[in-house]
Amino acid sequence: MHTPGKTMLASLGIFIGIIIFGAHVIVENYNQTVAPDKPLVLMDLRLEQDNLQVTLLGDTLELPFKSIRVREIWPTTRVEIEHLVDIIEQRLKMMQQLVYEIKGWP
Repeated sequence: MHTPGKTMLASLGIFIGIIIFGAHVIVENYNQTVAPDKPLVLMDLRLEQDNLQVTLLGDTLELPFKSIRVREIWPTTRVEIEHLVDIIEQRLKMMQQLVYEIKGWP
């Protein structure tokens, strides 16, 4: 027998997931259709001096951030993440070229 709390929690999780997925699709379509100079991102985190900048759909919120340990770890993990993103982008471009060749597109 399900308890109402678990069912409500599962429903809330599914609902929030659908909302986030919809927002992601909207942002991607906006960036492809409008092609702004600075593409809109759903969420971006940046560590600048003693502030953590959180950007949600273009709105930036600055939070004071004074953890020494995280400041030491952040650059290395960020560099690793950026490297992985570059590898993924290269592979996606190769896949896109293959799809264009298969479909006969220019």
